[in-house]
Parts: sequence; C-alpha cells; structure tokens
Amino acid sequence: MIISRTPLRISLAGGGSDLPKFYEHRIGSVLTFSINKYVYISISKSFEDKIRLAYSRIEEAFDYDELRHPLVRNTFKLLGIGDKLEIHSIADVPGNGSGLGSSSAFTVGLISSLMKHARVSISNDEIARLACKVEIEMCNSRIGKQDQYATAIGGLNQFNFSPSGDVGVEKISIDKATRDFLETTFQVFYIGHGRSSSKMLRQSGTSLSDSQYLELTQELVELVAVTRIGVLNRDIDTIARVINRSWHIKKAVNPLATNTTIERMFAEAFALGALGGKVLGAGGGGFLLLIAPSRNYINIRRYMGAKYKQLEFKIDDKGCSNIFIDKDKLDDF
Repeated sequence: MIISRTPLRISLAGGGSDLPKFYEHRIGSVLTFSINKYVYISISKSFEDKIRLAYSRIEEAFDYDELRHPLVRNTFKLLGIGDKLEIHSIADVPGNGSGLGSSSAFTVGLISSLMKHARVSISNDEIARLACKVEIEMCNSRIGKQDQYATAIGGLNQFNFSPSGDVGVEKISIDKATRDFLETTFQVFYIGHGRSSSKMLRQSGTSLSDSQYLELTQELVELVAVTRIGVLNRDIDTIARVINRSWHIKKAVNPLATNTTIERMFAEAFALGALGGKVLGAGGGGFLLLIAPSRNYINIRRYMGAKYKQLEFKIDDKGCSNIFIDKDKLDDF
C-alpha cells in the first residue's frame, strides 16, 4: 500500500491570471500558501484482479477506460499504468467547489502515489506539470494552473505564468513571526457547497470586452507584489486593502462569484471588526477568507464560528508527499 498526502491551499492574490485566457496574452502571477488540510490517496493491489475506485461513490471496472471519474481515467491514460489497483480518496474538507484546490490536490496526490508504485523518481514540479496536463488538456477543465503547483510544492509561493505555458516558481521563506501572523490574522469560514470551479470560470469575463477583462486581471497581477510586501512586513492594513480590491475585481469579472449568503457574511464580519475578505477560489460558495486584527479576532471567531463552520489551519511547508509505503508489499504490485 502507498498513501499520498497533498495539502490544500489559500490563494491571496492574482487568482484568474493563471488562466490561458489571460496568460497567453500577458504574464500572470499568483501568491498562495498551502495549509495543513489534506487530500489523501491510497493505492493497493486489487484482490479480485479488477479496478476498484472509492471516492464519494464506488466504481468497479476491468479497464481504466471504463471508469467514470475523468481525473482517474485520464491520469492512468497519461502515465500508461494498467495494473489492477484499489484506490481510495479521503479529504479533510468537502471536495466539490471548496475553493481550496481540492480537485487539483486529488490529481497531484494520485500522480505522486502512482509514480511511487511505478518506481519512478519525480519532482513535485513535474507532478504539478503532469496534473495540469490531466486536468486542463485531457479533461478539458476550464481552470488555471495555480492549484496544481500550490498543492504539489507547498509553503508560501509566487507562481508566474508565461504565454509559452511555462510556470515559474518563487518559494518565499518566512520566519516564525510572519508564520504566526498569517495563521492568526486570517480566519476561514465555510459558506456551503460551491459550484464547479470549471463551470464558474467558464463564465469569467463573459460580460466584459476582451480589453476590459485583460485590464481588470492585469490589476490583480499588479496586486501580487503589494500583497507579498504586506505579508513579509506583517502589514495588516495593506493586506486587507489589497484583498478587498481583489474581491471587488473578482465580482466585476464574474458577478456569479457572490450571492446573498456571501454578502450577508461579509456584512456580519465587517460589523465585528474585520478589515478585509474575499471568497476563495472561483466563488459562489466554498470558504470565506477574513482578515482581522488581533483585537477583533476573538469576537469574530466567537460570533461567526457559532453560525458558520470555521476552518482552523496551520501553514504546510512540505507539499505533496507519500506518507506511507508498505515496502514489504511493494513487490506485490
């Protein structure tokens, strides 16, 4: 048996510029950090010489082409693995439309565990690249590239997206004070099930002209550098201002990103002393990110936490890893 563990991520700035609709014309950039909430993938040899896949439903098949799950089907097609395996997926948060990169974390973790099964040494950067190929090219998902890299690599990173399709990775080292600042300044609350990121992003920018879309998304890119400086300086006012502007732009690019529930949550949080916030991911549901000073932290946590499920987190530095390998059974594959 092999078990992989892949972290989820919180995107701070630049979301949307990792879509080909933008980066094929201009350089995209996002700032993200991964958290200690995970997607776990386990694989083991099938006893009955058939494929068994367990996620929110259970599938059994004699060939991977027969599977309904597109990420699993296309991952096996890409990697050329035909072994009969039993595959299980478990996640720390709801997987559909969470805004935390759970679908990409699933794909990254599956590739990691399957490459270990195939005894192929591979870097996490390469795992992210393959995950992009599976999700965007093979599954035709209208999503960006930040989630695959953020969940594979881990930690605080700036990712840059070029028209060629290449992804540049800038790992950002932070000291304990900055880590503590991020873990206590940000609070995350569950809105409810969101819509598919691919479906939401398909609507992104459809009400705007091409030039309007490019200019608004370019502003999101320019806010990445400001956010990065704010984080490293532990400047809550700058971060809150940038996050608020980012959320305003996201709603302009895609009005479906918000709804009455989300706007009510914002009103409640700001009345309690929050300085900034946005919905993570494509919006419409999932998780709400709030920025609040320490003096208001407890009040927000107490009131909002009584009405909405809070996601408490720490920063994850490891990225995707195989946390268990039963070496005694590895030769059974």
